[in-house]
Amino acid sequence: MYREKDNHLVSIGKKKRYNPESPEKFFYSSQKVKNILSVGVREKYNAKYDEQKVKKERAELEEYRYKKNKVIYDRINNAKINAQNVNPSYMRYYIKKYHTKGISTQEKMLIALELSKFDTKEVNEFFYKLNDSERNNQIREFAFNHLQKFGHYVVLRKRFKGKKKSYQLDKVNFDSMRPKDLYERFQSDAINNKQTYDFFVSHSLKDQIIVRDIVLKLNQDNKTCYIDWGIDDHFLKREFVNVYTEEVLKVRMEQSKNLLLIRTDNSEQSKWVEFEIEYFSSLDKPLYEVKSLPPGESELKIERYYIKDKGEL
Repeated sequence: MYREKDNHLVSIGKKKRYNPESPEKFFYSSQKVKNILSVGVREKYNAKYDEQKVKKERAELEEYRYKKNKVIYDRINNAKINAQNVNPSYMRYYIKKYHTKGISTQEKMLIALELSKFDTKEVNEFFYKLNDSERNNQIREFAFNHLQKFGHYVVLRKRFKGKKKSYQLDKVNFDSMRPKDLYERFQSDAINNKQTYDFFVSHSLKDQIIVRDIVLKLNQDNKTCYIDWGIDDHFLKREFVNVYTEEVLKVRMEQSKNLLLIRTDNSEQSKWVEFEIEYFSSLDKPLYEVKSLPPGESELKIERYYIKDKGEL
């Protein structure tokens, strides 16, 4: 991919930017590796070669690398398991809005944040472009970290040289985001108003694993789902739950075509689930329910919770 980008830069009269090397070439270009493979070092090694010692050190290295690699693979799997594998209906609007002249750094950052909840070819291409050409340091590094977190090969674009403009140094503080901030964005003409979902997933937080399995199945049918801890995790932090949390969830239900209740013992005891069902019923839109996906089952058995119109999925 980066080789193609370098070839394109050369074709339009510019210098190569990336110069990527294969992993093998990169490894053997290391000065430390060159020293190890030098004639003098190899002669000393062969003179003291101990097969039993080599086997022991190889086993220790393999165990060490296994632990290190497991940390990386677990991080990638955790990132992917929380991301939806479907293009949201508002994706193209967001990308177009991102490139609108005069858009603020905060709006750009929030667009990047919203799209980071999805793991698709189109969304990842967007992040590759941000990493390549975005001049704001925080956004460019956010794009790089997102791609790396999801296990995609990416080279961080170096910071731009020369005098820095204020735009390049602007930063958005994620830690200061609260439910009230998101609710106030809904009241304005903010980008968040353009979001729509096929399903608002009503569930208990204790059933996250079940929810992930069901959302994955819905994604395979090209259905986009709203999950509070998946879509609005930066705004709806559990420690900051207040009256605005309810107002945000109401808006998200209004943006959703259907409600899907994940029926479990946990959800039947949840006051939040009770609130969501009651409010969604008042919207006169379809409510459905599904039980946890049994082992080996490939199809979801979605049933009406109770009927509010004559339409079917």
